[in-house]
Amino acid sequence: MSSGDPGFPNRNGFALHADLESSELRRMLRICLQENETFTGEARFDWSRQWEYPFVLANLPTQASGKRILDAGSGFRFFAPLLAQRGFEVDACDLDASIGPKYDEIAAQHDLAIEFTEQDLSKMTYADETFDYLCCISVLEHTKSPAEIVREFRRCLKIGGSLLLTFDVSVAGDRDIPVESAKRMIALLEEEFTPLTAFANPKYLDPVVLSGSDEVLRTQWFRRNQPEALPWRFFSRAGLHNLLRGRIGRPFFDLAVVGLVLRRER
Repeated sequence: MSSGDPGFPNRNGFALHADLESSELRRMLRICLQENETFTGEARFDWSRQWEYPFVLANLPTQASGKRILDAGSGFRFFAPLLAQRGFEVDACDLDASIGPKYDEIAAQHDLAIEFTEQDLSKMTYADETFDYLCCISVLEHTKSPAEIVREFRRCLKIGGSLLLTFDVSVAGDRDIPVESAKRMIALLEEEFTPLTAFANPKYLDPVVLSGSDEVLRTQWFRRNQPEALPWRFFSRAGLHNLLRGRIGRPFFDLAVVGLVLRRER
């Protein structure tokens, strides 16, 4: 990171290895690990999640009584209960309706308010300007219509509300979201919202520069140095996963991750 660049968590852009040494990231990660143990025990904390959860949490208020937040594409994990514990009025949504009863049980057990609904993120049923905050952690890259989802996020946020999101970027272009698609996504987001900070490391939106970087938090670095931090324990399974999707010859997924904090100004 060059001198004067904003650091974690005040930087929109690619996650960097240097962030993992941040005392604030480590503090947020300890909170996340503890609350995961308390609430669900089901969250992964692999290469990207050890950055993504702390990034989003560090950019949210510690006390948020009366503020309404949506965890979009929530899955069943500790994050919605953690937000409720901080005073947020929490809505969580996902395509998987079976998650609802699990959150009901957690909410009853810990006296928390969590409202879960089954939702298609590209056509959500929430009213306009419902939420003060909306977070979406590593979901966009798994959807078929991310641009429509971004517009839905804008519709559902109050004017002055904040969107916090992360998504994977495929360095080799063999996974979602390829670098060119990421560039279009970031441009769309910056048209619909006002970034908290300018995109700090746009040079990595060049696939050649990104593929040669060891500064950016990438699975390729973890493959060489900390393979136990990757979600794919067996490369043969990764190869089968690719083969089933018609991606032949790339048994390993080289990914980076982007984090953004944006505000709806109009």
